[in-house]
Amino acid sequence: MAAHKRVIPLLAVIVVVGSAVFAHPAVLASPPVQHRTNGRNASVLPASGDTWIRINTQANYGDWSTLEVGASSVRDSERVLLQFDLGAVPPDAVILAADLHVFYERCGSLVYCRDMTVSIHRVTVPWEEMTATGANLWDAIDPATQALQVVGTEEDTWITWDVLPLVQQWHSGAFPNNGLALQAVPSIVESYKQFAAREKGDGWAAHLVVTWEAGPAETHKLFLPLLNVSSIASSHLPVQHASYRRTML
Repeated sequence: MAAHKRVIPLLAVIVVVGSAVFAHPAVLASPPVQHRTNGRNASVLPASGDTWIRINTQANYGDWSTLEVGASSVRDSERVLLQFDLGAVPPDAVILAADLHVFYERCGSLVYCRDMTVSIHRVTVPWEEMTATGANLWDAIDPATQALQVVGTEEDTWITWDVLPLVQQWHSGAFPNNGLALQAVPSIVESYKQFAAREKGDGWAAHLVVTWEAGPAETHKLFLPLLNVSSIASSHLPVQHASYRRTML
């Protein structure tokens, strides 16, 4: 089995392609990190809570350093729950992209290590990391699939899901931000996948990379301090022209 690769908690690496901004998923910091390039912002938001639950059980795994997804005919089905705080994204921002990154460590079973399709679902009720169980949260999952990704047999790698519609719904208030769930498709797959939890330490936590542009109110805040009204008024332009120039700027 491959040795685990330590993820160094540095600032996210930003790659600019045209006017788009991307954060390299393998390098991140624990607190929210924000970058601005060509009018676009990239916010790296680590999970504020994570755990996994097993169907119809009272067990809580909130302090585990691993997260489990899977199911089999002999073991109970398991899901991962993740929470994210969108406070770093202004209320009037326009969200352009949102990608979920979770570090896949290993297959949970040496006998059944195969490709697994993992789907993303919206959690419908509030929950806490240290009290979440399968008994109280298993049915609190919206059945609508938000995103799909195949988790293969290559271990020690980041897996990415495009969760833009879900994050936009949280941000707009269309749905409350109760986090999301990862589950295996179909429910009986004879396999388990283990992911890294934030309890593993800095740099291991699942995280959202949200790319956004400032809305009208935020744009006004960004540009207003750049205007020097006194210098405009002292120019040879008439006062009414100075006002017009300030407006156009």
